[in-house]
Amino acid sequence: MEELKGCPSCGSGLARGPWRYTNASFSGVELVDYDGAPYVWCGNCGEMGRRCETTDEATKAWNNRQ
Repeated sequence: MEELKGCPSCGSGLARGPWRYTNASFSGVELVDYDGAPYVWCGNCGEMGRRCETTDEATKAWNNRQ
């Protein structure tokens, strides 16, 4: 699996801790699998990647954004 990159909008790095409704959910970039449609989002600025079919696709979509 490809390593997740930081946020291209605000520069935040990866969140620390579990994603779901914790303080970590608002501190950086996370891979979220919500209802079988994984995506990546930045809890710092709210930037969100597209929903995908797999976590690998979601990671690649986020990492390849300009």
